[in-house]
Amino acid sequence: MASETADKIKSGCNIVDVIGKEVKLKREGANYSGLCPFHGEKTPSFKVSEQKQFFKCFGCGESGDVIAFVMKYYHLDFMEAVKKLADEYSIAIDEGSFRKGISKAKYYDLTKKVAKQFVTNLFSGSGSSAKAYLLKRGVDEQTMAKFGMGFALNDWANILNSLEDDEKVTALQLGIIGSKQNRSYDKFVNRVIFPIIDLNRHVIGFGGRTLTDDKGPKYLNSSDSVIFHKKDHLYGLNIAADNIRKKDRAVLVEGYMDVVSMHQAGIDEAVASLGTALTEEQVKLLKRFTRNIVLSYDSDAAGKQATFRAIQRIVKQGLSPRVVDLGAYKDPDELITEEGRDAYLAKLDNSIAYIDFVMDYIEGMHDDSLQGKRDAKEDIIEFLTVADDMEIAEIGKKISERFNIDEDSLISKVRSAKSNVNHPRRGNANKGASERMQNRKKKYVEAGAIALCMSGKKYLGKIVSSSMNFFTENGYHILEVLTKFNDSYDGSGDYKEDLLATCSVLPQEDYEYLQKVIDNIKIGDPEIFWEHLKIQAALFILEDKHREYMLELELLEGDKSKVYDEKAREINIKLASITKDRNKLIAIAKGYINN
Repeated sequence: MASETADKIKSGCNIVDVIGKEVKLKREGANYSGLCPFHGEKTPSFKVSEQKQFFKCFGCGESGDVIAFVMKYYHLDFMEAVKKLADEYSIAIDEGSFRKGISKAKYYDLTKKVAKQFVTNLFSGSGSSAKAYLLKRGVDEQTMAKFGMGFALNDWANILNSLEDDEKVTALQLGIIGSKQNRSYDKFVNRVIFPIIDLNRHVIGFGGRTLTDDKGPKYLNSSDSVIFHKKDHLYGLNIAADNIRKKDRAVLVEGYMDVVSMHQAGIDEAVASLGTALTEEQVKLLKRFTRNIVLSYDSDAAGKQATFRAIQRIVKQGLSPRVVDLGAYKDPDELITEEGRDAYLAKLDNSIAYIDFVMDYIEGMHDDSLQGKRDAKEDIIEFLTVADDMEIAEIGKKISERFNIDEDSLISKVRSAKSNVNHPRRGNANKGASERMQNRKKKYVEAGAIALCMSGKKYLGKIVSSSMNFFTENGYHILEVLTKFNDSYDGSGDYKEDLLATCSVLPQEDYEYLQKVIDNIKIGDPEIFWEHLKIQAALFILEDKHREYMLELELLEGDKSKVYDEKAREINIKLASITKDRNKLIAIAKGYINN
């Protein structure tokens, strides 16, 4: 299985040797340090633990095991990284079995096929309305091709009818098609399509802009799936990455059309978040290419609020962003359309420091009354809690003058606000035993989810679309068969008997696993059982994060500098939040059990 192969790789090579080939490492007690290979820095913040076989950069946030390093450094997918390490360190692996277990090839093949169909639609007679819309917006055919843009026909079965039966199951899992009352349909209808492509050139999702504003949402985006997590990707980065490196600057805009318009105008370092507020993961991703981020969001109230929130996340990662003032224009696309590329470039080159925007924004939220001024001071102090001491020292004078606060008093108040969070104590639980227990719990939840599917079709859709992405190879095989059965089930006959008959096509190993599930899992009230499974899945996510942060703390041991004391404090804050959320979920779970 994939996990066994990965464990074999990690035990067969030393992370210090692997990273040491690319990074000059210096021993510091039990750990090693060096300059981070994922972002530019002058002071080493990149730590490697030989004992834990783990790396962490406290500058850009990149972390993981030896496989994760090879994936990130050489821009490889999981299978390619494992194969590279196996070859270099003469580690024997069952490549055929391994690939079968973890390959995402069928998902990438499907999205590639669907993307091609959308492109075909756009450049056919049926796509004339979409093409006319794009040309009217100033997008030429060369740019359409550059971004792989397409069109979802005004037809609820265009993509559906182009797929084989097994592909329909995969398309359902990826949210490309939907299913309702035993009937499948296209999710994207009458929309201009923007394929979302990762840094490995894989199509991982789609965004669609409606051509009829009176029907449905203006923009429709792919939901998260086994190959796509919105928080981890940026639209246009696959095209902009090299340009961002060369120009040492990234321009963040709000939407797909802003990115397309700016690239066509030659501003080819533009990227956008994917229908959500900017995430910490997206900031960390950008830090791999540059430390200079310019925000160019819409100029309306919602855009200003999004800019403020984005600044908080960027500053939290140790960066100092700048902000483009669009003046009277609604968004970058409108400015470029009305005044041209040079007019926008002038505003980009004269972007303002983030703290100037923040001060204007906070003052604009309050009136000139005595209470309004007090509230504004509290807001600026709260904002500064995301900044490190060096950043506060840099901007403190400007803030103290603007808000009439003594600079020393300002720094004291910020430190006091930061210290209000209690630090949880670090435990010394055995890592191996903890992970084995976690895996046993995950197998139990997987078995419970499959048993719930067997009890009736109501819960299958919920489970397929849930965040339970930790299934074993056996579990995924069973879910695929169950999904196919549900799509074709017409309501006649005995559901469970017919389902078991269908499952007889499973390989022997999978069928035996299914029989064990049926024999050993007792559901009781299915609704309570389902709620309990959801809580357990959420707990797994929290516990995985907890282990990751504990590893980061261990890497900081022995480093007594102020910078790393601050990093430790930040990690402890995250641990406290996880503990709080975990306790809430456990209390809810106990309530279901007692009932």
